[in-house]
Order: sequence, then C-alpha cells, then structure tokens
Amino acid sequence: MGPRPSSSVLSIYRSYLRQVRLLPHIHLRHFFRIKGRDDVKAILSTQMEDLQERKARNFSKGIRKLERANNGDLKAFERILDLAYGRVGKLKWELLEPLLEDPTATLPEPIIPGVAKSRPPIYSPEMRALLTTSLARTTKPLDKKDLTSPRTLPERADPSSEDARLFGPLSKRREVNIRQRFFQNEIKKVLPPLEVEYPQPQTVQGDGEVSTSFAARKIVDQKNLLVDGLQKVIGEIALERPKPRRERSSTSVVQNLSSVPEEVDRHPCRWVRRRYRALLARIPRLIHDPQSSMEPFKVREFPLAHFPHENKAYRMRRLDPATLAWINR
Repeated sequence: MGPRPSSSVLSIYRSYLRQVRLLPHIHLRHFFRIKGRDDVKAILSTQMEDLQERKARNFSKGIRKLERANNGDLKAFERILDLAYGRVGKLKWELLEPLLEDPTATLPEPIIPGVAKSRPPIYSPEMRALLTTSLARTTKPLDKKDLTSPRTLPERADPSSEDARLFGPLSKRREVNIRQRFFQNEIKKVLPPLEVEYPQPQTVQGDGEVSTSFAARKIVDQKNLLVDGLQKVIGEIALERPKPRRERSSTSVVQNLSSVPEEVDRHPCRWVRRRYRALLARIPRLIHDPQSSMEPFKVREFPLAHFPHENKAYRMRRLDPATLAWINR
C-alpha cells in the first residue's frame, strides 16, 4: 500500500476550509487558512507511508477541534484563540524571538575561561519585565535575584559558602548547564506580548487636561495581529446593569436603538466577546517607560481584559444602586 492519494487529502482539506469559514473573526480565518495550506503541503510532500498517515490523522483532529469550537465548545475555542494569537505553538516563539536579543548589552565573562559558549545567558530589558510579573507568566513570576543567580543553582556555586567548603566547589560545566537550562525553561513559561507600546509626546486638550497617547509597534509583521483589532471585537463594556427580559420588552425599540451606540466591528455574540476578553487577560501589555533607566519596560493589563478565575475586589464590577437595592430588600 503506497502513500495516501492526493484526492483523499484534498477532500479532507475541503472539510477543513468549510469549518474555517465559520470562524467568527477575520484573523482566525486568515491564520487557520494559512496553517491548513501548510499542513496539506506537508502531508502531500511526505513519502513515508506511516508518517504521512500520522500527519493526516493529526490534520483530521484539527478539523474536529475547529468543529467543536464553532459549536460553542469552550476548551476548543480557547485553544484556537491561543494558537492564532501566539499563546502556544509556533507563533509564540516568533513573538518571543525579537525580545530575547539585547544589542546594547555587554557580553559577560565566560564561566569557563577560554570557552565563549559558557557565557551566562543575557536577559533583555523586555524579558526582565515579562519574567518578573504574573501578567505575563503561566506560573509564579520570578524574583529579580533569580535573573542573576537562578534558584536551581546550588550554594556550592559560591566558593565562599559553607557547602563549597565542606563538599568542594561546584563544577563550572555544571554551573553553565544549570544557568542555560533555567533560562530555557523559564522562557517557555512566558506569554509574549503582541506589540510594544511607546508613549508619545503629551498633548493638552481644550479643558486643560493633559493626555498621553501610545504608539504600538508590532513584534512580527502579521496581518490583523494587533490588540486594537481584539478590542474592536469586544467593543465598549456597558457601565449599567443588563436589563431583564420584561424590562427590555416594556421599553420601546426606538428608545433602545437610540441609547445604544453603533459599533460596526463589535461581535454580536456575547459568548464570543467574553472569550476574547479572557484572551486579552492572557496577553501582557508591554509599555516602554523612557523616564526609568533601571526598568525601561513595564507590564500592565488591558482595561477590557477579563480574569474569569480571579475574584479579587479590584476585579469586580462597581456596585450600582439597583443591585444594592436588590441585595437590601
């Protein structure tokens, strides 16, 4: 039995494209259309029968995952959002790669004399900010001292320590390996930003209020991969409580239409908007601070971000009079 015929692969590809057309945003459709095309090319170019069959099965699993996402499965929809916006997968490393380099940093001395590859890893200012905040990490953030002396490094690495005096100094080769392994493992736990914001000169408005705007620089040149597009899908968050069905039916349609501002890009489905708000909570907002020389980059959260598993007081909606009256009745 030879490799899978191209007609069966193209049949699967047509099923894939039918599911891609149902995705709710242009970036999702654009991303998965390109991904599907690359996957089909990889399947057709594979000569080994068992490897081609394995790739075809994985491609079919992707179709079923897209179908579950289009049917409203929470886990599947969040997975395709994470893939399309670089929370996991190949795009994540494309977003992280420009942030790993620091052209202005001076090279540290090698740990092993005469071996250039034994230099300690260099943490760029962007990575220092991302590694030390919980907004850009999948696990607990690092302390600043961990960037110079990893927490996995034994005390024997310090020649003046008690352990080094009792058991002997730590091997230089082992120290190099521990530092490199710690750097690689912690980079995997970073959630990369989609863009870097640089503050623009302040402007004075007509009422005398000083406003500061931000210019966003994309990390990778990919179409529609900007936070502004995410925020347009979410739209403005209503400040008043949602009206119950009877109250909505008693209000005239004309009054409802006149009170709600028209938002062209806002997605009509509330469930989709909530998923995008949860996605925005997994995207750190990296801001350049020219006033600070020690920490030139800061990480903040987006105003529209929603943290579904965090019930802290500062995350909760402000209590309005209608809700207070309902509680006190």
